Amino acid sequence: MKHISPTPIAKASRCLHKWYLDNFGDPSLKQPLDEGLKMLMERGLAYEKSVVSSLKNLVQPKWDGEHYEEGIEQTL
Repeated sequence: MKHISPTPIAKASRCLHKWYLDNFGDPSLKQPLDEGLKMLMERGLAYEKSVVSSLKNLVQPKWDGEHYEEGIEQTL
């Protein structure tokens, strides 16, 4: 299961076809990212982390990313 973050939501809102291919397409058919796009993605991830870290009283749930029910329990 992929983690949801603002990035895939923004991608889906711009182009649902690209979002679908990113999630379910054949990875061997993807073109490699150029350096400029890599830099933009790194900046975006850094920004997402800075926004999340600025939230007060936020506790990151402990979840192994595999057992869905356990993940739900950690957020209640």
